Amino acid sequence: MKPMDPIPRAAFLKLVNRSKASFNIHRSRGEMMLWCEPPPRHSGNREMTCVAYDAALFLTGFGFVSQGPSWEAIALTLPGLQYTLRDGIDRKGTFAGITLLSKTEFLVGAGTFDELHKEGVIGLPAHTWIMPLEPIVALLRKRAAENKIALPAKLEPPLGDVPVWARGNPAWPDPAYRGGTRVLWEPTGELTVACLHSCKAA
Repeated sequence: MKPMDPIPRAAFLKLVNRSKASFNIHRSRGEMMLWCEPPPRHSGNREMTCVAYDAALFLTGFGFVSQGPSWEAIALTLPGLQYTLRDGIDRKGTFAGITLLSKTEFLVGAGTFDELHKEGVIGLPAHTWIMPLEPIVALLRKRAAENKIALPAKLEPPLGDVPVWARGNPAWPDPAYRGGTRVLWEPTGELTVACLHSCKAA
């Protein structure tokens, strides 16, 4: 099985432990992103193409929520997490990290603690959340085994591939506009760490 092979909808719902209705709500709110599709705009019931990496992204976001941030706050970071999670998802001793730089800017990345520290994703005095990725992958594979769902040996998307929403636009916009604010993502650093800039939509 290849990383980008689609997973049937019913099987995917078991991986993320959500009902169809709950999952559609997450999608319509921008709290669930799929690598192969642009995020829905009030169209949570449409057909979807999802892969195992999408489930890992959702479980990672859910893990951050357990640390205190709201789903609304984590939803803002999902584009960056979707892009950068690949840097740590298949390696041991890695983390996903979110660091607030200011009221309008933050960094998202994935890698070892030392890599994230070098990239500035971890470090004082900025406010940082980190999420170990090995337990996320272990939970995903445990649910797959319990439900007899096939997963690829490696979860990360192919080298050079980017999410649908980020293709063909060097100044990547946020896939969804929230509260009159537009956000732009940029690759930064030696790893594919994404930086978010917020500004009022024109």
